[in-house]
Amino acid sequence: MRQAVSAGLQSLEASRHATDSVAGVLDAANQSVAEVRSGLRQIVEVTEQQRRTSQTVNENIDAIAGMARTNDDDIRQTVSAAEELEALAKRLTDSVSRFRV
Repeated sequence: MRQAVSAGLQSLEASRHATDSVAGVLDAANQSVAEVRSGLRQIVEVTEQQRRTSQTVNENIDAIAGMARTNDDDIRQTVSAAEELEALAKRLTDSVSRFRV
């Protein structure tokens, strides 16, 4: 009977060691999951920051394109006004040339 009790105690001790080993593995797995979760949060934050930055860049590009269109319109108006002034100057020169002294 002592031998059976001794074998039972050895078996219980082996089970306790196995349970301790499994607990250690589970703790390590939980730590790994926590690290992965943290890494995923960082990826989400960085991705959101990149999205906001891309949106800002896009808005700035749209603003620059609008300024370029405005500048183009202003240049066309300036060229048109210069052409009108040139035509007026020619007409005035022609008119003045008739009154030579």
